[in-house]
Amino acid sequence: MTQCPSCNTEHNSPHCPNCGFGARDTLRTCPRCGKQSNYNHCPDCGEKLAGAAVPALALPLDPARARRLIFIVLSVFIVFLALCVAVPLAMRSMSSPSPSTDTTAEPQILQGEGDIGDYYVKILSLTRGEGRHDDVFVVTYEWTNNSDRDQTYGRGAYVNLYQNSVQLGRAFGPPGEDSTDKDHLVFLPGTTVTIQEHFKQTGGWEGPFHVELSRTDRENKVVMIFEELTEAQP
Repeated sequence: MTQCPSCNTEHNSPHCPNCGFGARDTLRTCPRCGKQSNYNHCPDCGEKLAGAAVPALALPLDPARARRLIFIVLSVFIVFLALCVAVPLAMRSMSSPSPSTDTTAEPQILQGEGDIGDYYVKILSLTRGEGRHDDVFVVTYEWTNNSDRDQTYGRGAYVNLYQNSVQLGRAFGPPGEDSTDKDHLVFLPGTTVTIQEHFKQTGGWEGPFHVELSRTDRENKVVMIFEELTEAQP
């Protein structure tokens, strides 16, 4: 029988069945200081111990320690999985364009009159009139500067005229009556002026006609349909 130097339990096993002492190596006694150790050299005096170390024997794993090891392994695995998911998503979000935050309302098609940008326009009539060389179509409308600063008409609305779905080209009106004569004039905020735009006649005088006033594709558009020519309003 051997007495365990750690817990004094007597046994015949290579290691103590009570505390497990001696399972890793066989204890050896230092010939100089008498210190028992399972190292190759005495931890107190450094004397080399005789005999070769015995390979460690497998001890039953303590349940609490086993639970801790399992918890550590699972934790590391979960963190690894989280990183595998989070890193690609983060890189994708950094490379993707930011979503638009533009809250501007969609452009609207207004019938006859309405706001286009900083201006208010109202279509008055479509008539036959005199051009500088031949008779032309004349679109008459009102233009109001609704901005808080002075504006020139040259920055105002752009007019298109369609006859039977065919766009007509522009023509010059009589001197003093054409919109180009007002391009250089400056209008104060709140000012309303009457504008005439002239268009070439290439396919007769029969309708229907489609008048369209706009500034840009991002702003409202004012339209009016004329089944036939009208007389200008006073």
